Amino acid sequence: MSNNGKKTSNAIKYTLATILSIVLFVFTTFQGAYAILGTHTGKLVTVFFLYFLLTTYIQLRHRSDRYILLFILLFPPLALHGGVLLVEGYYPALSIPSTLAYFVGTFLGWIIAYQSRKIQSVTFAFSIVIVGWMYFRGYDLYLHYLNYGNLYGSMTPIHVSKNIIYKNEQSKTVTFPNDHSLIVLDVWNNGCGICYREFPKLEKLYKNYANRNDVKFYALNVALREDDIAKAKEITLAWDYTFPNLFLERKEYAGALGIQSYPTVLIIKNDSIVFKGDIDNVERVITKYNATSF
Repeated sequence: MSNNGKKTSNAIKYTLATILSIVLFVFTTFQGAYAILGTHTGKLVTVFFLYFLLTTYIQLRHRSDRYILLFILLFPPLALHGGVLLVEGYYPALSIPSTLAYFVGTFLGWIIAYQSRKIQSVTFAFSIVIVGWMYFRGYDLYLHYLNYGNLYGSMTPIHVSKNIIYKNEQSKTVTFPNDHSLIVLDVWNNGCGICYREFPKLEKLYKNYANRNDVKFYALNVALREDDIAKAKEITLAWDYTFPNLFLERKEYAGALGIQSYPTVLIIKNDSIVFKGDIDNVERVITKYNATSF
């Protein structure tokens, strides 16, 4: 092939590689943003195996210009995510695992390309196990740690400050009994859409434990920004929920409770927080503490 023909062939190849790189990156970026496409867990799986397989293919079939092709493949994620780091000085923690998948997949594809079939098979199988674990369990644990500061919810008891003032729907101060009861607080604010989707679960738990004196459930509203107690009352009344409401008039109280995100469920026992996590784990914790046998 003449030099001109080779240059033309390379130009076409690099152009197609650039288009493919941009299309893949745009698709996986949208996959991380929309639930219909699998969100960040789905993105992690897709990104890892796409970049793993493409890198392996480039290594084996395009050895002479593999560096150029791999640079083209990685340029969009490098440009965007590297740009965020340069401009903002940090990267959103929520998407770190799915973002790293671009580079981990590429790295493994690069490493195993020239290994024996046995090593390639073992590496690929191991990757399936790890990525599968991240999809079904690992990412949830990671998000739980981001939101609540722990992996499973249960924690070493932390004493609750006596300076926190809880108000009921009549604006009267409420004091929790200093006994062996479990106090379950579903902490929310008016602008939290996810919080509203959890209320049916709280209502169900409240009704299921209505005859138990040793477990008490409350929705605990935190007044943030323009929020106010009157608005919070309207919200819960509009849906005919029967669980009792408590209110924190100052957002500093939420900080004293260690609230990092909304919604967060706290379980308090003997004036100490023994659980901080999501509502789906509440019954497990109640069973663990076996409240009826205190």
